[in-house]
Amino acid sequence: AQRGGASGAIFQQKNMRAFQNGWTKKPAAKGQLAQQKRDEPRASGRADGLYYPFGQNGKRSNRKSFFLHERPFFAIVGGIRGRIRLIFFSQLERAKKGGLLILFFSMERDYPLEKVRNFGIIAHIDAGKTTTSERVLFYTGVSHKIGEVHEGATVMDWMEQERERGITITSAATTCFWTPTYAPGEAEKKHRFNLIDTPGHIDFTIEVKRSLRVLDGAVVVFDGVAGVEPQSETNWRYADDGRVPRICFINKLDRMGASYERSFQSILDRLTKHAVRMQLPVGEEENFAGVIDLLTMKYFTFEGEMGSKIVEHEIPAEQLEDAKQYHGALIEAIVENDEELMNQYLEGKEPALADLKRVMRKAVIENKIVPVFTGSSLKNKGVQLVLDAVVDYLPSPLDIPPTKGHDPKTDAEIFRNASDNEPFSALAFKIATDPYVGQLAFFRV
Repeated sequence: AQRGGASGAIFQQKNMRAFQNGWTKKPAAKGQLAQQKRDEPRASGRADGLYYPFGQNGKRSNRKSFFLHERPFFAIVGGIRGRIRLIFFSQLERAKKGGLLILFFSMERDYPLEKVRNFGIIAHIDAGKTTTSERVLFYTGVSHKIGEVHEGATVMDWMEQERERGITITSAATTCFWTPTYAPGEAEKKHRFNLIDTPGHIDFTIEVKRSLRVLDGAVVVFDGVAGVEPQSETNWRYADDGRVPRICFINKLDRMGASYERSFQSILDRLTKHAVRMQLPVGEEENFAGVIDLLTMKYFTFEGEMGSKIVEHEIPAEQLEDAKQYHGALIEAIVENDEELMNQYLEGKEPALADLKRVMRKAVIENKIVPVFTGSSLKNKGVQLVLDAVVDYLPSPLDIPPTKGHDPKTDAEIFRNASDNEPFSALAFKIATDPYVGQLAFFRV
């Protein structure tokens, strides 16, 4: 393992000190592990800033690869950021392994599973999936310049054919990190996103189907002019088959002919009756200025470089009555899923925001509510609030049911929970051929 690099075990380090007897582990600072023989002076080899004592019979070893001999020993391996684990193999274990050294070690997660979101972006062709994905990469800091589809400069559409045609042909995966806009600077609120951008064209719909098989949630993007389109319905059925929780994003409200209400009604009529308004647009077409959050009853605009600065305002007077009406409908839809909150609401008390979010998250994961957001990705408006919703409402791996499989030897049914303590299992969901490295297998652990 190289310091600061990928985790692994080093088998080819020179100047390793070996000892016949046991060792005593002593505390060490910042990733360096010191070992000291009980009754002799300290002696250890050093490689890449880490100590790797290894060998046998008390002699320095320059072996290119190491196999096990007669005596018990300790082996030390390093991982990311100098985290080190000490592994001991007894003589019996060595015999079982046929004399071959096998090292195992573990690492602590930078982001626990409850702070991980595995989700995809799905839509009909030209609804703005890749444009939305590029904004996600920009706002999360992965890219420092937004690539546009019409310029052939996107990160997610990496194939030459995709850039020439301005369409997504193959699913592309990336990892980014997001701290909600309502908790700036709070490191404990930072989440890890594993994002898959999928094709919208019907010819490549298999990419969507197999991606949804391994995703925990999805953001469904709609064209604010066309509303629900044929491939929107196909992708929605795929998500229904996998019981994938969803968030809707009505995009392109800056286009001529865009209508939030018409698009929202098409979702109700053609996809699900569980859709609820989370936002209202302020203006449409060329007058689209921002969005009203119906849960917090605040009006947000997006200013600064690429809309990266979110500014909070009071709701415009001309839309206040509509906002109050839809706010009440949203609260009712949420409290229907919790008896305690329902009782509070019937007594005339509005539940606390944290309670409303908690119950809504549970309802979204159970597919009882589908929240609908709005904005314009091309004009850099509304995307950050969708990322907040991914954190607040879409499931982590711990929220999804156990995965069911079969033992290939006994054909017995086996269940795997999303846990570091479970035996390893994974599903290979895609095979791709790369001209430089050959075949690549994508799998979900």
